[in-house]
Amino acid sequence: MIPLLSLVVPSTITTLVRYILTSAIQYTMLYFIHQRQRKKYMENNEGTPAARSMLDAYFPELFSAFTGHLIIDTALYPVETVLHRLLLQGTRTIIDNTDDGLSVLPITTQYYGFWDCFTVIRYEEGITGFYKGFGALLLQYAIHAFILKSTKFVYIKLAEEFGMDKTPTT
Repeated sequence: MIPLLSLVVPSTITTLVRYILTSAIQYTMLYFIHQRQRKKYMENNEGTPAARSMLDAYFPELFSAFTGHLIIDTALYPVETVLHRLLLQGTRTIIDNTDDGLSVLPITTQYYGFWDCFTVIRYEEGITGFYKGFGALLLQYAIHAFILKSTKFVYIKLAEEFGMDKTPTT
């Protein structure tokens, strides 16, 4: 078992990289969405500015944040798998036996560091070993996407019903 303090550096670096890359993707997406909105608006309104709807103002930010997090969570999933395995070793954790479904198995691993864990997973389980549990992440983002689309649909219907503002351009 490795000391907990030796996991602080990889965890901190992963968190910082996640934040920086997510922000970069989010702001890049937001920039292109706003450019597209401006271009469509200028073509339709002959250059005269008007008030934007609340959906036009907030939905691009929600969509770009969703996209940034999805891309980075997918890209950093193998690193998260390695970190989670390092954090779990030596904790007397048990998991369900998926072969017969009737018993549990202890997790008994002995990794000597981040790179050791990475290479052991790579050689013993292959590339797919890094993506165990990835379906749960996909399900999480599918539900998130459904909530975003449902919110947009409800807002558009309410705006049409009460005449609050026009249909969004995104």
